[in-house]
Amino acid sequence: MDNTWIVAEIGINHNSSLKHMKSLIWEAHEAGADFIKFQIYFGKWPDMQRYEFTQRQWLDIFDTCAMRGIRWFATPFDEAAVDFCAEQNMTVWKVPSGMATNMAHLRRIHETPNVKAVFISTGMCTETEYMAAYKELRHGQREVLMLQCTTQYPTPYTDVNLDVLRYWNDMRLFEYGISDHTPGLEVPVAAVALGARIVEKHLTLDKTMDGPDHAASITPDEFTTMVTMIRHVESAMGSRENKPTQAELQIRDKIREKMA
Repeated sequence: MDNTWIVAEIGINHNSSLKHMKSLIWEAHEAGADFIKFQIYFGKWPDMQRYEFTQRQWLDIFDTCAMRGIRWFATPFDEAAVDFCAEQNMTVWKVPSGMATNMAHLRRIHETPNVKAVFISTGMCTETEYMAAYKELRHGQREVLMLQCTTQYPTPYTDVNLDVLRYWNDMRLFEYGISDHTPGLEVPVAAVALGARIVEKHLTLDKTMDGPDHAASITPDEFTTMVTMIRHVESAMGSRENKPTQAELQIRDKIREKMA
């Protein structure tokens, strides 16, 4: 992973509309997202049935991603969804905060072949809980990345706890990132400066639409701005060695001579 992976979380912001889903895919691609992330349900969650698509519809959605030239991965929320994602040879997986302590779910992912990376959101988790999830999913060459997350939609800035990223950096056990639900763009950008290797942010066509996640999401224009800001911060990070730039070397002697 060279640059920070920027993920457009569509989640349930499609509001069960294939038209909206395909529009979100297009907007995510145009905004510069590296990945789109979906949430997949197949009947286990009665309160989420309104957001379900059939397997055939999902295949159509995946074809749309291929046509747009953008990669995708998903959060499967039940056994059938795990099996369906495995059938698609999905190599990047996401565990949501609410299932980070569901060991049966974690074991099912652990036993799935071709898993190259798993992202775990740590919302509502203690360190003991998210470390247990990490140990369950770590296997061979597989990467397990922790995402700092606060399960509030939207999240107040006072509840983000960005400093945990510095703690994880000191631990040096895993790479990390953020799944951000604040209303603005500052937190994801700051997270990159603190070493985040993945930024996940909800994307919506309209913040006033019906649904629980739209108010904690950002619009395509805002997403484009966030991507630009993150790429600028990456370019600005440099190294820990403090030395003159080539441009400074060209003027250094003249300036010092004048200041003598």
